[in-house]
Amino acid sequence: MDLLFEVLHLISYDSIWLNIFISKNPMNTTQIRNKIKQQIDKLSTEKLIAVEDFLIGLEEDETTDATEELLNISGFESAFSKAELEIKEGKVEEWHTIRDDV
Repeated sequence: MDLLFEVLHLISYDSIWLNIFISKNPMNTTQIRNKIKQQIDKLSTEKLIAVEDFLIGLEEDETTDATEELLNISGFESAFSKAELEIKEGKVEEWHTIRDDV
């Protein structure tokens, strides 16, 4: 786990430099993925485990952020609960019966 904290520290420390680099060297997502894959292919097993842990944490953060964003929408929770109840009660229609041009 110490390695993970070291990676996190380096990433947070370098975030300013990363933003500068990205602004001067724009890449599309395919290029970024290819560059990351090249770097990953060079890592030891121990470092791969640390990277995996880090990526899982990033994914969890995005999920949490998305959930918080939805919960901040006025009336979302009650609308969602109502929709869940309607599904359980069978008060739904298949989408293609409502709209067939999609």
